[in-house]
This record gives sequence, structure tokens and C-alpha cells, in this order.
Amino acid sequence: MSYQKSILIGRLGEKPTLKNISDDFTVCNFTLATNETWFDKKSNEKKERVTWHRINTTGKTAENCAKFLDKGSMALIEGVISNRSYEKDGTKVYVTEINAKTVQFLDGKKTTDGAGYEKKDSAPTVTAESLPF
Repeated sequence: MSYQKSILIGRLGEKPTLKNISDDFTVCNFTLATNETWFDKKSNEKKERVTWHRINTTGKTAENCAKFLDKGSMALIEGVISNRSYEKDGTKVYVTEINAKTVQFLDGKKTTDGAGYEKKDSAPTVTAESLPF
């Protein structure tokens, strides 16, 4: 038996893109930045590393991510790591991404004027019904 689960908390680097693959299959893609900080004893400085993650989700979760998330939004992503490759201009390109099963919006509800977010006691959670991955 084996098990895989990835949990990320970070900010979106771009507005999510929604694609209708067929009449009953929708995919949402976006990038998420996570930060790692540490203190370097040799240089006596605080260091930071940003890692970018490609996120995919499907179905109603995809629709809600495209509707409620934006560049800079904070989200918690739970899913599985996926590796794939494709050909581009005769070169094989390798991609590592997270297929999100659950997306939790951490900023609260977006205001109607687009100026910010209303704080909520609990952030909404969106769960994918099923993933074909």
C-alpha cells in the first residue's frame, strides 16, 4: 500500500484560468507561491526562498476557484503531486504539478467593489467531486 498527499499554503501568482475541455469537464490552472525562511548563521542574515507550484483542479472546484480566487489570494491546497511530459518545438518538456482535491480560500469573501476581502470566521472549502488523474 502507498499514500501520497501534498498540503500547500501560499498566494496565487496569477489569476486562475478556466478551460472547458468538454461539455462536462472543466479545468482550472493557476500558480501558487510558498515561502521558506531561515536564519543563516554564517552571513548573520535572514534568508528566504520562494517556490512556485503549478496547481490544477476540475469540476465545480475549478469553477469556484476561477470565480473567487485572484492574483495575490491566499489559499490552502490539498492534493497529489503529478508528473507529466510533452513535446514542444522538438524538445521534451517535463512538468510537475499538484492536482488539487481540496481548495480552501483563506482571504475570506471578496467584496462586491473588488477593493478587498470581508473577513469571515471560517474560510469556505471547495472539494473536487472526483479527479480523473
